[in-house]
Amino acid sequence: MAHPAHPQDFPFFRPRHLPRVLRRHAPVLKICIALLLFGLVATSVVWRRLSYNRLVWDTGRNRAKIDLLNTEILHLNGQIELESSYPRVTKWAENTRHWEAISSRTHTFTIPQASLSETARAKANVLQMVHDE
Repeated sequence: MAHPAHPQDFPFFRPRHLPRVLRRHAPVLKICIALLLFGLVATSVVWRRLSYNRLVWDTGRNRAKIDLLNTEILHLNGQIELESSYPRVTKWAENTRHWEAISSRTHTFTIPQASLSETARAKANVLQMVHDE
């Protein structure tokens, strides 16, 4: 004989139970999830520190390269000034091309002072003072 379904007489809601297998393994699953989350956080912290260290190393290496290139530029500027001096150029032209300077064709060039830079103006003023004495 079947019993008729009647509503619960309890004043509170009683949820259904989890299966016994899940109830027994729930603490182990909670520990595994906690360890997994801890591992993810630790891995992200380590990855962030490694990327920061890599950035610091790259920045230092680039600064060292920039300093090396700046010194190389200074050396090349000095070498260009040395190699392009008038006596060396005339000596090279006489030796390799057999050119000779024509003394009757000398021209003087005047450069307006407005087109000179500040350092060039200072040099010109010093040379004028030395030349005037």
